[in-house]
Order: sequence, then C-alpha cells, then structure tokens
Amino acid sequence: MKKQLLFWLTGDMTQFHLSYYMQNADKFDFYAIIDSPHYSKEFYQQQKLVKFKKIWYLHDFIKKKNNDPDFSFLTNFEKKYNLDLWKLIINERIFYRFFNFHKFSYEEVLSIDEQMCKFFESVLDEVKPLAFITKLTGFHHLEIFCQMCRSQNIKVMMPYIGKFSNRLLITDNPIRIDSTFDINTVSGLGRDFKQLRDLLKSHDSAGIVNTFLNNLGSSKINFIKSAFRYLFLSNNKSEKILFAYYGRTKIKVLSYMLKSILTRKIRKIFIDNNLELDPKLNLKFVYFALGVDLERNILLDAPYFTNQVEVIRNIAKSLPIDFKLYVKEAPANVTRDWRSKSEYNDILKIPNVTLIHPNYDSKNLLENCSLVATIAGSSGFEATFYGKASIVFSDILYDSLPSVFKIKTPEYLGKIIRQALECKVQASDLDKYIVFLEKNSINFDLYAYETKQLDLFAYGGQYLDVPISEEKVKSFLEEDKLLIKNFVDAHLEKIQKFEEKQ
Repeated sequence: MKKQLLFWLTGDMTQFHLSYYMQNADKFDFYAIIDSPHYSKEFYQQQKLVKFKKIWYLHDFIKKKNNDPDFSFLTNFEKKYNLDLWKLIINERIFYRFFNFHKFSYEEVLSIDEQMCKFFESVLDEVKPLAFITKLTGFHHLEIFCQMCRSQNIKVMMPYIGKFSNRLLITDNPIRIDSTFDINTVSGLGRDFKQLRDLLKSHDSAGIVNTFLNNLGSSKINFIKSAFRYLFLSNNKSEKILFAYYGRTKIKVLSYMLKSILTRKIRKIFIDNNLELDPKLNLKFVYFALGVDLERNILLDAPYFTNQVEVIRNIAKSLPIDFKLYVKEAPANVTRDWRSKSEYNDILKIPNVTLIHPNYDSKNLLENCSLVATIAGSSGFEATFYGKASIVFSDILYDSLPSVFKIKTPEYLGKIIRQALECKVQASDLDKYIVFLEKNSINFDLYAYETKQLDLFAYGGQYLDVPISEEKVKSFLEEDKLLIKNFVDAHLEKIQKFEEKQ
C-alpha cells in the first residue's frame, strides 16, 4: 500500500511544483490542503498536472460568523496539542496591529480559529500522512497545523534558508537543524576568522535578501498592470471568502496603496533628516539590529518580544555605564513603509541610544562593536564571523554556537550582557558549525526561484490573486526542472529515511 503525503499549497506554487516532480516516484498517494485566493483555487480545481487523491479548500470550511465560541472544544484542543492559541492569535498579522482593512472582533477571531481547528482535526482523522510538506510558516493557522502534525509524530518538511543565501534546509522546524547526526561528531576545516568572513562575503546573504525584498513589487510597469487588472478585470471574490482578505474592497485597496506611497516618502524624509549616517566608531557600543516587525521570525519565533522599542529600552537600561547602544534600522523595512515617526522619536529620546540610518554599512558596526543584539535575526550569526558574541531573544537556528546568549526574561538581561561581553569567540566553533550546516543543507537558491515565479505569475509580487494558466505552469516546470532538482531529491531522500524508521 502506498504511503500518504499531505501538501500545503498556496498562491506561491513551489510546493505544487515539488509535488509535480515527486509523483514520478510513483510511491505515494498525494493529498493537499489549498490555502489560496480565488484565482489560485480555480487553478487547483482544474489542473491535471498532479493527481491528488483528495484536496480540501481551507476557506470553504471557515465562514464569517459571530457565534458564541465553543470554549469546551478550544480548551480541549489546546491541551491535546499543547498549544497556546491566544499567543498565536494576538501575533497574527491579519488579526492585530498590521491589517488595514477589517477590524476583527473577539468573537470573529475565536470563530475563525474554532472552525479552522475542527477542520484540521477532520483532515488528520481522515489522512494519516507519513509527512506534511509545506512552505515556511508565516501565518498562525499554518503554524497551528504544523504543531498538530508534530504532536502526532507526522514529519513536517519545510524549506528554510540556513543563513547562507544559496543553501537551503529541509527542516521540521526553522529554529533547529533537523539532522540524523550530532554536531559533536563533525570536524572543522581549520579556517580562521578571515577565511570565514571571506566565505560569508561570497554568499552575501544580507545583500541578496535586501535585493529580493527591495525588488519585490518595485516595478512601476508591473504596478500599473496589476492595478489595472485588479480595478477593472478582477471579480474580487477573495474579499468575501478569505478571512485574510476581509474588507479589501477595491476602493479601500486603492486608497491604501496611494496612502502607502505617500507614507513611505514622508517617513523616508524623516529618516534622512534624523537618523545617523556617520556614527562614532571609537566608543564602546553594543549593536542592536532592528528587524522587520511584520515577519515570522519576530511574530512566531519571539512572541513575547514583538515590541522592539521596549526591547531597545530594556537593553539600554542593562548596559554597563560606559557603553552606548547603536540601533540600526533594517533596509528591508522599506517593504513595510518604514516605521512611524513616533516610533523613531521614542528611540531617539533614549539618552544612551544612537539610531542609525538604514543605508549605513552594518559591516562597520560588526567590526567595531563589543557585542551584537538581535531579537531573532541573522546579525547574531554574522557577529560570530567578526569574533563577537551576541544575545538573542528567541530560540534560533544558530543558538548552539557557544558565543550566542539567549534572553528568556528581561530581568537577567544586564547579567547576561556582561557575561557576553567577556565571552571569547573561537573561530573553530564557527568553522565546525558551518561544516555541520552545509552537511544538512542543499544547494538551492530559493530567492531566485521565487523571484522567477513572482515575475511570471504575479506581476513581480505586485498582485497575487490572478488567473493562472496550466499551460504556463507546465512551461515553467519544464524550463526549470534542473533548477529544482536538488530540492526534489532532498525531499525524497528525507522521506526514504522516515520510511526506514517506521
């Protein structure tokens, strides 16, 4: 009897492409949950490229209701799967803080999650998959389903860029390396810090990420095309059936887009006039790298440290008296229209803090700081290449490095900062970790692959809910089958190991 594989398919079709090639093995029955807007759903309904035994459309099972919550079910659900639903709900970007089109009520969010959790349980009652194959979690509902799968010993497989831009992990959880062997069995290659920095530079992970994010939706031609398509050709059905699209009427979206352009320009003027472009590097300072608020590494990985201004205050309070805190804005925050002027002013007012312009080269800060702090970003990893320790506020992929100090409660922050400042970073530890990382990752440039998809199917990322042609998808698959080969092979190899263990 064939083993069962369950896929999570979205408007980003990477996992669908994966299923297309994996079916050639003819060893599995495929099932899929579709979490996509209206036009992508139409494609999945009509496509003949992949034979699924059954597909479910997530949003067919979630209706807009204001019923009294079934607290008995929700309470038992939390206990059964060891979940804290409010932690995930309140950090859901659609429900709170970031969404601009619909204000979700208490009853609405509980109704959505109740329906969703009941649907997820019904799927797992019907299908007992060997593995669940998905994109990286970003929204709370996918995170809930992943945690449900783990609790039932269903192997989760998601792609994660392991701090080197062209190296990809296929992992059960992005905060750890899913490996069959221990890092202590790995030997380093004897590289010193200079050789390791040269390796980091050759990957230029930060530059590639920033280029990807800055190019996302930046084309004026694509903006005009996507706006015309949305305003005059779209039926906008997603607004009625997807909770992530509630309130997105065409008038509201148009208003939001125009406001966004103006807001971004006004805030950039403030940044240019007020943030430091030439910080003094001969002082003792700790470097804090701001993250993008609306991203999974803060909302999901560091759920109790989502207020970055408060984190900065706490670090500033905890520094030795002869240190300053240098805070640098993330260049990628342009994709979120920067921060409000009030947030920048709150940081600027802290006496021992210098707020640094996003265009300033962070390499200078890494070279000259005494310590790096980040909530859940890659700057803590980069610090190690410069012989600097770091403090982080979440479980994170690289926290097995002995120079990475994890903050769990703010009251111990001062003590841990002083310990980290005394830490002597060893190149041999980093060298061994990189060997371990490379042994557990594959050569696959996910950013390049996603960029090609967005350019071909989504106006460069400007508009995702567009009709998709099966012929166009098949052409893309044939053209890029060598590009995705490592990705496919890595999944098949991992699944084979799962089978051997059963």
